[in-house]
Amino acid sequence: MTSRGMHQDLKAAQRLFLLYAPRLGQEAWLDESLDRYRHAIGQTGEMMYVLGVAAACGQCALKGAGSCCFLGVENNYGTVLLLINIILGYPPPEIGEIKGKCLFVGKHGCKLLARHYYCQRFLCDDLKAALGEAAGQRLTETVAQELVVGWEMEQAISQWLRQVKE
Repeated sequence: MTSRGMHQDLKAAQRLFLLYAPRLGQEAWLDESLDRYRHAIGQTGEMMYVLGVAAACGQCALKGAGSCCFLGVENNYGTVLLLINIILGYPPPEIGEIKGKCLFVGKHGCKLLARHYYCQRFLCDDLKAALGEAAGQRLTETVAQELVVGWEMEQAISQWLRQVKE
């Protein structure tokens, strides 16, 4: 079940966006960071598309067990990562589209652009077997690059928020 804490984090992210979006929009470092993050996300997305991971995961989430998109996995998302999604133009939904699944998964896959570590790194056993070791390793390396850029983005925004609140 989706926790009350995740909904509080989502409300907090929405409040932060309303309060600070104009000031954040004036920060040159943010544009550069967002460009780097979008690029890294795009690299991962392209790799997942080419390897068939995106299609397989989308079908599994919609019709299968959805082992990574289980109800409650959205509780891994904190305020800053939710805020990043809002900044990127992917506001997290408050109501799930698919009953019994992650709040953020829809009929066409995840509705978020910036995703949590678990969501990016998890590969079910069937998908691991289908990919094979070499393709699995390439995907892991691509995802790792995205996660580093995303972590840097989260840290930069967290630090900025601490400074403006002082």
